[in-house]
Amino acid sequence: MNRTGWVILLTALAAVLMVLIPDRRPVPTLLALRAARARQAVRDVRPATVLAPLAGVALGVVLALRWGPALGAAAVTLYGISAWALSIRARSTLRTTHTERMARFTVVLANQASTATTIGEALTRAAPLVRGNVGAAARRLAAGYQHGTLADSAREFVQTVPVTASVWLTDMLAVAGRGGGRVGEVLTALEELAAAEADSARHFHRRVAAQMVPLVIALSLSVGSVVGMGVWMPSYAAWLVSPGGQLVALGASLACAAACAPVFASAAVAVRS
Repeated sequence: MNRTGWVILLTALAAVLMVLIPDRRPVPTLLALRAARARQAVRDVRPATVLAPLAGVALGVVLALRWGPALGAAAVTLYGISAWALSIRARSTLRTTHTERMARFTVVLANQASTATTIGEALTRAAPLVRGNVGAAARRLAAGYQHGTLADSAREFVQTVPVTASVWLTDMLAVAGRGGGRVGEVLTALEELAAAEADSARHFHRRVAAQMVPLVIALSLSVGSVVGMGVWMPSYAAWLVSPGGQLVALGASLACAAACAPVFASAAVAVRS
């Protein structure tokens, strides 16, 4: 691998390490939520999330050294489009799962708050009634609330269930911990907001994220057709690796990226919101 290849590889590794570094802010914020979402996505889809950028770099370097830099750049561009589309689909799946689980938890919590004296009591009652990672995180959150370690347990809860409703709940607990009192009405509003967030996530997943896999399949078939023609037609393969053929391939890949980028950028923002 040449010097440029090593620079690209080390840059990709540095980006991965920045995502994996734990967040140590004491109070959950929207910025912390975004970082938690990124780390949770990496943890949930590993090793694909870590290996995918490295595989793209390796593909580009190999093709560039074997057939030319323009063809290598075209391959990396098409690979990046496919990886971006699949990452949107994966993040949408995670977001939908987290919002649905959080919505169910807020229903149980609101029901318990109708008879509990404080939100801490409602949380202690509701946590054992919820299963899965949300239930486990809720039990740790309740224990932290009772033992005065709310900041750490709240941060862990947001990292485990990285949705907006989690931030609302932990902020509510912080306020209630200072002032106490009943917050049944506020929890009812939180239940409605969590349900709306889950509905929005499901709608996005059905209407947008579900189309990413067919798009990648279509793109793969197009690339496969070009490669197949090169295998069966040596004259076409010779033209494809020539400077003119490489420029055509690079231009086509960049045009495809330019057409997909606005849609994918909007979808990525929607998944993170």
